[in-house]
Amino acid sequence: MIFAVIGIATVLAFMRNEHVLTMTALHAPRKTQAHLTARAGVWAALKEITDTTETDTLEEINTLDIDFTNGLGPALDSAFDSSSTSLFPDEPFEANPFSTDSFGICTVSVKPNGFSISVTSDGYYRDKKRTMLAEIAGHLFSSGDTTMYLAKGERPTGGYFEGEYCLIKNLPQSRKELFRVRKKYLEEALSKYHQSMFETVDTGFASGMEMVQSNSDFHELPETVEGDLFIDGDMRWIEIESRRTINVIGNVQITGTDVILKGIELVVNGTINIFDKAVLENVSLFARSEIMIGGEATVNGKIISQEKVVSYGDAVLGPDAVILVTGEQSSSKKPPEDASAKRTGKAPLPYSVFVSDRSRFEGTVIAVGSPGGIKTDTESSVKGIMWAEGPVCHQGEISGVIRADMLQDCTKPIAPPPQSQAAAPADTNTLARGTEKDLDRKSNEKAQKASAPKEVKQPAQAVENRLLGKVSVHPDIPHFSLPFFLGTYKITSWSEP
Repeated sequence: MIFAVIGIATVLAFMRNEHVLTMTALHAPRKTQAHLTARAGVWAALKEITDTTETDTLEEINTLDIDFTNGLGPALDSAFDSSSTSLFPDEPFEANPFSTDSFGICTVSVKPNGFSISVTSDGYYRDKKRTMLAEIAGHLFSSGDTTMYLAKGERPTGGYFEGEYCLIKNLPQSRKELFRVRKKYLEEALSKYHQSMFETVDTGFASGMEMVQSNSDFHELPETVEGDLFIDGDMRWIEIESRRTINVIGNVQITGTDVILKGIELVVNGTINIFDKAVLENVSLFARSEIMIGGEATVNGKIISQEKVVSYGDAVLGPDAVILVTGEQSSSKKPPEDASAKRTGKAPLPYSVFVSDRSRFEGTVIAVGSPGGIKTDTESSVKGIMWAEGPVCHQGEISGVIRADMLQDCTKPIAPPPQSQAAAPADTNTLARGTEKDLDRKSNEKAQKASAPKEVKQPAQAVENRLLGKVSVHPDIPHFSLPFFLGTYKITSWSEP
């Protein structure tokens, strides 16, 4: 009896020990599977974002075909509600990235985050949960040695040109779409600033000026400055690191030899002027009017203007700066009124971004809308991507890629666009006199059309792409990302909290 009890106890101890060892051994695989499910959720979100863009970028393969996604799990169409005011789902949605739920399921949240899309994916496998965070941004579709993409004309002449040239109209249709702006996604990226500015202007009114001459002055600033904001670092050392968002009804000026601002966000109804030796790191600047950066100022972050951005003097922008000028988004592409041009009688300049004097820029500079051009001076330098819907006049140096409508020689006078002249009205008095009883209305209209002068079509002039500066290949162009409303999509970062 005693030996039987001992035997049973030994067997039970052995079985318990094996069970504990087995559970411990299976613990890591379950966590790994949950991790893989969370990563698969990010890819499912990327596929859904790609499929809901304005144009299918892989139309030859037809990714919208039901057979293409067969076996990859249920469709996620319900998550992206087309009737919603936002292009992205307001609530997290459940996704099954595999053909069976035996590998786990995930809950995915997709939200715009400035110029990128933030994806949070919670992967579940049995009793385990893993979370993956990812950022999706635009990526320039470019081979390593292609340095220029132009919409018009032939290979550039003049200057120094290294690398290959590509004419966008010769690309397959699916590739052409990668060089266009996804307007709805652009509006989504700017909606945060527009909403903030609308609320600021609607609830506030312009009054006096807020002066910041010390750290304590900055911390006492209200969220909304009802007037101008002047930050002066000449009197005392100012060094601020903050995630605050400050809305300004008037204009902003940042100046001084001892001012450093990190992480702040300025949403300004007027203009932004930064000069002297001011330093701004990882900032977000939005202005309804122009942004001027000059002197020996250093700025890195997002720089957004609805009118114009100018860097001049010895200003330095980078190393990961993004300039965006939205311009006029009307379909007519009519340039906005230029007061100086109206005064002098000259044609308005077709540029939204000016990299002037000896200023240096590293990152991505984008000019869309109207006028949508970029101009660089002879002593300026750019490293990265210049993306313009309009013309580019490049006189300096760029190590990277240019995307433009055409290359323009801005040293020559720019001819104003041809004005369409209305045809002289036909003399209908003699035609209509005495014919009311003889001709019906249809015959009268036909006679008027026949008597009108015929429009003479002018032959289209050949576009000459004139390069004045230097273009060279950048060794690491994939390092520079685009906003998510340009180019193709790319997961730029992975992390696990």
